[in-house]
Amino acid sequence: MIELRLRGAGRHLWQLSDGHLEVDPPAPRPVDVTISADPVAFLLLSYRRMPLWRAILTGRSRAWGRRPMLAFRSNSFFRAP
Repeated sequence: MIELRLRGAGRHLWQLSDGHLEVDPPAPRPVDVTISADPVAFLLLSYRRMPLWRAILTGRSRAWGRRPMLAFRSNSFFRAP
């Protein structure tokens, strides 16, 4: 379970199970990692247009929780155009 907090745009839960992504499930599991990001930085990271290290060092993205290493895999949920 990933909690995504886009600054100024709210909070969403992503639940991954059996290769399927469910956004804001009705009965969520406990959160493994929380990702807080600037919306523009998150879009650029998702489309692989910004390196992760730059977003982290400039304070535009951060992660914490029980399994923070899951944040590094969150880009694999998106296809780069």
